[in-house]
Amino acid sequence: MTTEIAIMNKSAVALAADSAVTITAVGPEGRSHKVLNTANKLFSLSKHAPVGLMIYGNAGMMGIPWETIVKMYREELSHREFDTLEQYFEDFFKYMDDFDIGEDLQDLYVGSVAQAWCQELRKRLDDWVQEQIQRGSQPVSEDDVQASLRDFIKTEYENALKAGSESSLSSNARNNLRKKYRKLVEHVCNDVFESLPVEARMRSHLLTIVVNTAAVGLPNQSGIVVAGFGAKDLYPKCYDFDVAAVFAGKTIKKDLRAQVVSHQNPAVIMPFAQSDDVKTFMEGIGPSLNQFLHSVFTMMFKKVLPETARDEVVAKLGLNDAQKKTLHTIIRDMCKGACDEAFKALDRKKRADYVDPIVQATGFLNKAELAAMAETLVNLVSFRKQVTMEAETVGGPIDVAIISKGDGFVWVKRKHYFPPELNHHFFSNYYRKVDHDGG
Repeated sequence: MTTEIAIMNKSAVALAADSAVTITAVGPEGRSHKVLNTANKLFSLSKHAPVGLMIYGNAGMMGIPWETIVKMYREELSHREFDTLEQYFEDFFKYMDDFDIGEDLQDLYVGSVAQAWCQELRKRLDDWVQEQIQRGSQPVSEDDVQASLRDFIKTEYENALKAGSESSLSSNARNNLRKKYRKLVEHVCNDVFESLPVEARMRSHLLTIVVNTAAVGLPNQSGIVVAGFGAKDLYPKCYDFDVAAVFAGKTIKKDLRAQVVSHQNPAVIMPFAQSDDVKTFMEGIGPSLNQFLHSVFTMMFKKVLPETARDEVVAKLGLNDAQKKTLHTIIRDMCKGACDEAFKALDRKKRADYVDPIVQATGFLNKAELAAMAETLVNLVSFRKQVTMEAETVGGPIDVAIISKGDGFVWVKRKHYFPPELNHHFFSNYYRKVDHDGG
């Protein structure tokens, strides 16, 4: 995991990222994890234009390191510049669409999606069988198992049909992929379900589930953050994407968030990945505690209190069923209104006392102060990991960069895997001019 942050005001955008990466290995004793503090997650997207890119989640795309992809694109971009930041990420994803990913990697991608779905459905089925056995009402027959599995697959099939409509791949393209990967999905299905009864229609539905999921991407793949200025952008912008794969000539991605600094919105603070501690700092209360309070007070005010008050009044006044129902409706509506108003008041308090003052002050910070703020917020998450019993999945050196209209992409803090003083050629080669005509 990781923690990254983008902080913007009218003059610049500060980007900061930690260096922790979690490596997972599967062995005879199950899964084992190791955290390394050497990952590069922050890059300049162009050697000349004021645009930066951060990655979080998976460090690679279908096994290819994002660092390699970004630096290959940077060479392809060369001296080209665009008027808007949107054109930069559109060009980047167009480059991704044309990326020679290879059939083998695409086969592995579809296989991993099939494996994930088959194992999920097998687990649901096993849990259902165990539940029936524990109830002990009657023996579980093969027909019962098949009917239950049919229901599980049908539900996900209907969800997959809806998801497919959101894909950048056309219906015709997905039909062709179904033909192409039928044998692969059949093989995974046989491997996971073994001798369990999976009829032909269920296999067909499962094939659609796998292909449509591959066409929209499994959740929590790689997060891509693009921030900076286009040539005609007066103020900075920041966009966040979830990228799963390059599949059938398309980048499988989802647009997550967009933030733009403007006259009406002079500052923006955007945390990514493990962001609870940053949100606690920003709002004065942690998201998990905030959610807990909402759930407890909702249950008390919208269920427990109305029912308790109704029963007490009915017991004292001896109301009939119609009066009892009317009384419950009145009390329930009153409690619901009071609960909703309390939550609105809490939100106003958070914004007035915490969020607005921080955002307002951020709008006046200079470049050095923006960089210090970004680094501090990432370090806040890292520090809490160190002093609690949680795994230190955020840590290591923090890379910090400032992007401004006039100065471009400037490193404030950057780790190297080599001694910089011994590698002057690296820095001189960075801006080398390439004669594309071969001269």
